[in-house]
Amino acid sequence: MDDRIPDLVQLLNDDVPVIRREAAVALGRLGADADGAVGGLLRALEDSDVSVRRQAVLALGKIGSDENGVIDHIAALLDDEHARIRASAAYVLGIYADRAAPAIDHVAAALDDPSDEVRRDAALAIRRIGPASPQAVVRLVRACGDRDYYVRTYSSDALQLTDSEAVGVLGELIELIESPDPRVRIQAVNVITKIGPDAEAAVPALVRLLTSSNVTAERAGAVGALGSIGPAAASATAALTIALSDESIGVRKRAANALMDIGSGAAGAGDALVNGLVDESEGVRGACASALRSMGADSLPALLRGAANENPAVKEACVGIVGDLEEAAAPAVGMLIELLDDPNERVERLAVDALGRTRDKASDAVPALADILRQYPDTRPDVAQALGRIGPAAAPAIPVLIASLQSEEDIMRRRSASALGMIGRPAVKPLMVVARDGTPEARSEAVRAIGLIGEDAFAATSLLISIVSDTDPYLADRAGRTLRGIGERAYPEMLDSMKSDNLAFRTLMSEHLIACGKKLQVEMDRVVVLLGDKRADVRVTAARLLGGFGDSAAPAVAALAAAVSDDVDDVRLAAIAALGRIGAPASSAVPELIVALGDENAFVRESSAHAIGQIRIDTEAAIPALAEVMRIGPVSACHQAAWALQKIGAPAVPSLVRLIEHPDPSVRWDVIDALGKIGRPAASAVPAIRRALKDSDETVRREAAWAIDAIGIYEETEDPSATSDDAVK
Repeated sequence: MDDRIPDLVQLLNDDVPVIRREAAVALGRLGADADGAVGGLLRALEDSDVSVRRQAVLALGKIGSDENGVIDHIAALLDDEHARIRASAAYVLGIYADRAAPAIDHVAAALDDPSDEVRRDAALAIRRIGPASPQAVVRLVRACGDRDYYVRTYSSDALQLTDSEAVGVLGELIELIESPDPRVRIQAVNVITKIGPDAEAAVPALVRLLTSSNVTAERAGAVGALGSIGPAAASATAALTIALSDESIGVRKRAANALMDIGSGAAGAGDALVNGLVDESEGVRGACASALRSMGADSLPALLRGAANENPAVKEACVGIVGDLEEAAAPAVGMLIELLDDPNERVERLAVDALGRTRDKASDAVPALADILRQYPDTRPDVAQALGRIGPAAAPAIPVLIASLQSEEDIMRRRSASALGMIGRPAVKPLMVVARDGTPEARSEAVRAIGLIGEDAFAATSLLISIVSDTDPYLADRAGRTLRGIGERAYPEMLDSMKSDNLAFRTLMSEHLIACGKKLQVEMDRVVVLLGDKRADVRVTAARLLGGFGDSAAPAVAALAAAVSDDVDDVRLAAIAALGRIGAPASSAVPELIVALGDENAFVRESSAHAIGQIRIDTEAAIPALAEVMRIGPVSACHQAAWALQKIGAPAVPSLVRLIEHPDPSVRWDVIDALGKIGRPAASAVPAIRRALKDSDETVRREAAWAIDAIGIYEETEDPSATSDDAVK
């Protein structure tokens, strides 16, 4: 604490008022450091001299302490007989900000003070303190009509912080809507807007204000408040309908938004909203369109009337919104069909789009849409798209869509193919004809369409299999992808096709089968049969497929184990890799893998070591063979063998120790790394690893230091710090 504070506190009791006042000023200058003077300053609040009391209040505000009931003492001064004291108290409570929230009603009462300065500081304090209480809100609204500019400004600012809790004073706010001061009316409306749906009782007053005021801001505020009340303000629909013709763009836009917020209850404003679709303001037009969309089917009567309007802009806007209603626009289908003959091309195309977006509810429009496509087979992709959206109900249009697959326009072919795909199973056979006999472009789109149909297109399986060997690689690949999309129902034929004598075909089909992944395991028995095929590439594919099934392929372990001794290297490698991917369930194949560790093919040895490491279960018998792999190499096989021995764990430690002095430093590194990862069970290897701290290879030395730490056991004579030094020499 500052050494001056006790003396200054003592001076607060001096007989001379000026000295007492200056002592309070000095304490205020010290700010928070003078918190020890709070008690003395609180006593000074009762001083007989007004200037002393005022400086004591200001000093407490600068110190900022809220202990010992400081805030309550300051709030009590709002009732002081001297205006300067009341103003200072309000000002200081504002400094305390949200900590002074309990006193906010007391501060708000000062908004009625006869002194301009007090009212001004009170309004400023409430703005700083934060969200006002319901009663304070009412006082703030009234203060917005104060004669003093700053009181009005600060009060208005404070009201921006209010929230929906003002519902408790809704009745008083409604009364304030009738105030003779427009500033008060506007602020009352703004607060009601924040109350939202709970302010239903204010609707009549808001409607009166909207229909009687010649102040744009008031009308805009009233409209906004009605929108915030939402569906409960449905009784204001007529007034809001009139507001759609207001001279102010802002009022018109807000009126449309309010009607949207009210929703279906404002359907009576439909015709006015339709008229608003051609408003001079883009914002108003957009708001009216949004309101009509939000009303859904309730807006259809007005939209239908608008669609018959002679004004092209109104007609186009209404038909477009009908399309946005999608399936809710089902009652408008008849009108939309009639508009397909409209001389306005824009209207006709909007009707096509709207029918498509109505989906299966527009089945009655299929003949008319098909006629348009028949007349313009190359230029109406929008019609093809609409038919596709209608879905299976558009089956009568299949012939004309099939014809469009032969179009010279890419977008027509693509849209027609997509439409046929969405129509589904009825389109499969016609699509098969095109896929087999059409132009190259049409065949490609037909195959794509079949793919969109999915499993319901299984009847096309044989045809698609034949296309996989097509000379067009793009078409061939698409056919394979489509087969995969058909799924389980196509798998048997896909697998049987691997018996083909065409190697190129088998290669392509193999990749598509493998891409099916685990989904293909439903045909595991067929895959196992292929593992015994006379052709090596088929056996390789079968092994790869089984490996892709993971541990689900456990029933195939015996067949894969037999394939480990296949006379073709690639088959052996694929079978070994599959067993590894199966993991622990393949432990019964470990004897065959042990034999493979002695294979003359280094890749087979490497793969076998890796598979044993993946299996992990019942693999101890492989230790001697794995150690032998590490002796004969190559290095890549040694790395996998060391990893497998590490997975075996403690039983492999003696064999690993014997390999620490392997001539190849990379193998020595693998051995020491494996021992370190085995951890404490490799304690017996520590002496040998310590010798490796002096290895000629730096990486081996570093690995040895790490391994000793990882194992966590040191010889009694070992100095760990020396070990680290040796390791990095």
